[in-house]
Amino acid sequence: MFCMTGPPKSTPISVLGLESLVASAPSPTQSMFLTGPIPTTLSNLSSLESLLLFSNQLTGPIPSTFGNLANLVTIGLALCGLTGPIPPELGQLARVENLILQDNQLEGPIPTELGNCSSLNVFTAALNNLNGSIPAELGHLKGLQILNLINNSLSEKITSQIGEMSQLVYLSLMGYHLEGTIPRSLASLGNLQNLDLSLNKLTGGIPEKFQLLGEIPVELRLCRSLKQLDLSNNMLNGSIPVELYELVELTDLYLHNNSLVGSISPFIANLSNL
Repeated sequence: MFCMTGPPKSTPISVLGLESLVASAPSPTQSMFLTGPIPTTLSNLSSLESLLLFSNQLTGPIPSTFGNLANLVTIGLALCGLTGPIPPELGQLARVENLILQDNQLEGPIPTELGNCSSLNVFTAALNNLNGSIPAELGHLKGLQILNLINNSLSEKITSQIGEMSQLVYLSLMGYHLEGTIPRSLASLGNLQNLDLSLNKLTGGIPEKFQLLGEIPVELRLCRSLKQLDLSNNMLNGSIPVELYELVELTDLYLHNNSLVGSISPFIANLSNL
């Protein structure tokens, strides 16, 4: 392991057998001293398992040659000022578990090839300039637990294949551009604890068979872990389904700034953790 938490030294270091490279700031409010592009020669570190470069002042793109680092488990490039697209070549990383790209200036679509990262547990690319749709291929990520894509320029509908990510605990697609209805397939996410779809252009009702509504209907029994549900600032209409009040684990519920009608059921008293 090579760890650097201060100014870079001028002493040359042999790193060919390196398994972990950490050159990040000690806290998110601080910055390291690394500048310039990420050297493509890092791709020669064939044993590398962990690459953490948080909070630097880097420039340029993520090297596509990172796709050759077959042993990588963690890529941490948040708060680095990186530009350009997410390289499709990262989809070659069968062992990668954590892909943390948030708070850069990345642009372009999310590569469909990321659906090949079968070991992925955490994927966060929030606070970038990504556009296009959410690839249906991400539904192949059966072990994914955290998906955070907030504040990008993603558009079109929410792909129903997200409902195939059976291990999801945290799903945040807050933004300004997603359209269409809420996929009914999200009802199968039994481990989900945080769902944020706020500040989009979602339309239609809150589906009776979605809602992550507890034990009724039967398929919704898998959703009883839900703790945070944010559907605010959309264009939803219709009434609040009574099944919503069966989600007894809810601590946060946001439905404001929609076109919902009707009254609030007295069964809201069931939600004692709100």
